[in-house]
Amino acid sequence: MDDPESIIDAPGEVAFWHVVFLSGPCRSWWDLLTCERFRHVCAYGYSPALDGFILVDPGRGHTRVTGMTAETLGLWLAKNDASITEVLLVKGGDETSLISRLGYWCTTSVKRLLGVRSSAFTPEGLRRDLLRNNAEVVRSRENAQTTRRRS
Repeated sequence: MDDPESIIDAPGEVAFWHVVFLSGPCRSWWDLLTCERFRHVCAYGYSPALDGFILVDPGRGHTRVTGMTAETLGLWLAKNDASITEVLLVKGGDETSLISRLGYWCTTSVKRLLGVRSSAFTPEGLRRDLLRNNAEVVRSRENAQTTRRRS
């Protein structure tokens, strides 16, 4: 088995993640804890070893991990264009907080994927923490209304 430390520096590892925040209607009780503009979060990143992208989309029942070419990723982004409210560029890390290990929903899954410290419970809270830690805004729908809720 490979040394865990060498896996961290593997040449195919995603170094920078695009964190995608999506809006959506209230479908479940936990959606009441989120604002409509930041209802869901997922991420994609480029893998040099694959010469393609990896999309990680934690869903209600399972997590989709999909390898994509640049063309396929473009199609996915176009398909979800109306729902994408913001995309942040984040450097992957290896620091997570204990709260990241509790529960399994989109916010905690993406925090673990990124390896970032965050006490966020919702996608909006994760966005706030990422911006505080120098995430770069790649895309934003500035005209969308943000309803403040608990994060």
